[in-house]
Amino acid sequence: MVRYHLPCIKYRLIILFSAQAEEKLTSTVGRETLRMEALDEAKQLMGQMARQGDGAIENLYVTKFVIQQR
Repeated sequence: MVRYHLPCIKYRLIILFSAQAEEKLTSTVGRETLRMEALDEAKQLMGQMARQGDGAIENLYVTKFVIQQR
């Protein structure tokens, strides 16, 4: 079911990630906080779209952070 909604999930996560300040992402705590926010966003979206609620997405793993300085 997640694959079906993947384009919408990706879009929402890109919006979330792009709104972050560089300072937040330079610490381990900041990156973990962002990971948890992204997981909550994905769970919420799946709950709204698929009516599956909790359990549709169990965890979210981030393997790389690329920070573009302005």
